[in-house]
Amino acid sequence: MAVYESLGYLEPGPVLEEAMDHFVSGLAAYRASDWERAMQRFAAALELRPEDGPSRMYIERCRHYREAPPPSDWGGGAAGAAIPLGAA
Repeated sequence: MAVYESLGYLEPGPVLEEAMDHFVSGLAAYRASDWERAMQRFAAALELRPEDGPSRMYIERCRHYREAPPPSDWGGGAAGAAIPLGAA
């Protein structure tokens, strides 16, 4: 599953690059079902970019999956309609 976020309106620079690195690391941990690590990385991205809706959404999903893990054949997507999609 690919994840896209429009960033063209943002000023490029080291802060944005660092936030993107945290997000990519968080997404890898999320896909590996490492909820704690994923939440740490997404939170680090939010510290740099508090308006980052995708990081906020993935933190909510990690919290959900930590309490109600997805099936063993889960492919990294949103498994079921009851998963919070964020208030970003």
